[in-house]
Amino acid sequence: MGSNPTLSALLFDTLFRIKCAILLAILSVAVLAQACIVAADESPRGTAVRLATPTTARAIAPTSPPTVVVSPTLQAATTAPPNPTASSTSGPANPTASAAIQAGETYVVQPGDTLFALSRRTGVPVADIARASGIPADSQLRIGQQLRIPAAPAAAAAAPSASSIRVASPESGATVRSPIVVQGTAAVFEGVVNIEVLAADGTELARTSATASQPDAGQPGPFRAEVALPASGPERRVTLRVFWRSPRDGTPMDEVRIPLTVVG
Repeated sequence: MGSNPTLSALLFDTLFRIKCAILLAILSVAVLAQACIVAADESPRGTAVRLATPTTARAIAPTSPPTVVVSPTLQAATTAPPNPTASSTSGPANPTASAAIQAGETYVVQPGDTLFALSRRTGVPVADIARASGIPADSQLRIGQQLRIPAAPAAAAAAPSASSIRVASPESGATVRSPIVVQGTAAVFEGVVNIEVLAADGTELARTSATASQPDAGQPGPFRAEVALPASGPERRVTLRVFWRSPRDGTPMDEVRIPLTVVG
């Protein structure tokens, strides 16, 4: 029975020690947890994680434009004048079509062109143009077709330009009777010569046509025609009109007017 107080004291001391150890452990855990939280708050990773909203991004955007430093080489390259060689190469899309027809050159056929019309404009016979271009003299030309215009004969080049129709008779101011005989030479398209007789007021009294016997297209040949007038008074003044029509639009070309007096 004497050992009981000693045992009780020993048991109390043991329990006290256990409680102290548990309390110390709890305090140690609390201190350690607090140290971890502080370390986490002070770490760079914790402070760097922050999401920026569009409003925040606009707020932190720089308000002044960035400064660009231009090197002397770059500035010289950007201020250099344009290349004059490149600008001087521009020109008409079709220089052949825009240029005038010249003998000895290649010509590109345009709308309304005919061999005869080209012969008239260049002074080169149709046969020579056709021969140089390797086509028949009566060919129908196509738009865009290329023709070779040879040099005109020396005599033709030196001769002054003149009407393609010459009326030998009747002469200007002559007195004639019906039918009026008209004679002359012509170098016209397909050799067709148109003849009209006009009254003093310009009214057409009669008309006819003749075909000139041209040795070659573009070369003059003789023609003859008779124009019968309706019966009228003993004497009247008329005008004889001789011309040919353009194959392009029918316009009268190289018109010759001869005043006459008709009797009988």
